[in-house]
Amino acid sequence: MKKFILLGIIIAASHLWCSQLQAQIFKGFNAFSVKDEVITEQEWTNAVQHRDEYNCRRDTMDWYRRKAAEVAVFKTLDDEDKTAYVWTDLWLTNIGMFVERNETIVEIWHVNEMEAVFVENGVADTCRIAGSDFGVYSKDGIFVGCKGFDCDNHVHLFFYQHMDASAQCHIRLLGEYTSCSAYLQNYNDENALAWYKGSLYWTGYDRYPAGKETRTFHKLSFLPSPMPEGGKNTSISESKAYIDLGLPSGTLWCNLNEEGLYTHDDAVIRFGDAIPTTEQWKELRNSCQWTWEENGYKITGPNGASITLSAAGRRLCDGTPERGDGYYWSATPFVKDNLTLTFDELFFTPCTIYLYYSSPCNEHSVRLIRGK
Repeated sequence: MKKFILLGIIIAASHLWCSQLQAQIFKGFNAFSVKDEVITEQEWTNAVQHRDEYNCRRDTMDWYRRKAAEVAVFKTLDDEDKTAYVWTDLWLTNIGMFVERNETIVEIWHVNEMEAVFVENGVADTCRIAGSDFGVYSKDGIFVGCKGFDCDNHVHLFFYQHMDASAQCHIRLLGEYTSCSAYLQNYNDENALAWYKGSLYWTGYDRYPAGKETRTFHKLSFLPSPMPEGGKNTSISESKAYIDLGLPSGTLWCNLNEEGLYTHDDAVIRFGDAIPTTEQWKELRNSCQWTWEENGYKITGPNGASITLSAAGRRLCDGTPERGDGYYWSATPFVKDNLTLTFDELFFTPCTIYLYYSSPCNEHSVRLIRGK
């Protein structure tokens, strides 16, 4: 497991809180459309009463079988993680068996990351999945887990499907679901997640308005997605253009990223003054409406024109890729303790948009601007 080290500070004045962002977000689920419904406590109670009919039971194991599963997962760790395990900076924990499927699950905890690995017949999967205490496995072979501690802050669920394949990794990602305005919380000593008649039920607390958290119950239903007209993909490739969003400064923003990822030095050498400054990023953030779509934000200006910022991830200085979020360079330098860093002006997830600083050897996306 590669460590996530973030060189950054949150600039409070430039932070968009989750309450201002789209509440429910769905990514992936190419074969399904997902419907999120608020339900009553009685509907939740009814689903929980039938938990044993639709959910695999997760039992504890004796010492010998737990240790065998732990050893199987340990063998898949790289040298760095094995060292962390020895120094108790990494834990292999919450080991249990889903009885109906005869599969053992081992959670891997490290700093703010919580992943999991399935073990079958004494062999651990080579792939890791989002785990956590809330994980639930349907008898239909769909496992749902949380990424890290995200579900303590907002609901962020990953759906995986069991595949009977010869490969060691027999779980594939189906899609992700995020609710920015709520977080999971167990209820009446029952897990906050439960499958019932092909739908996933969850419960937790609404976070907004602040100080008035209330219990909420939800049902996620999955329906087959219709094919595009004619059974073909009807999308059209976009050509590069500079868009007038109606910003007070008159700045025009390119509608597409530059191809690839760049260190800050490479970006400055190649694009120079066309890289946005901190103030230009702030203007875009403060003057426009930001709406999360499939893989990034649609940004609509005061005049109704729009651009999209994609979540293309980044590469760390050592070449390690980090996927799923958005990272964009700024031209403005930042100095801290006599060390010059450069603003990674925009860092975003589906629920949050921050200003951070970042080492210039990291590789981020570049979006260009120009004047009228």
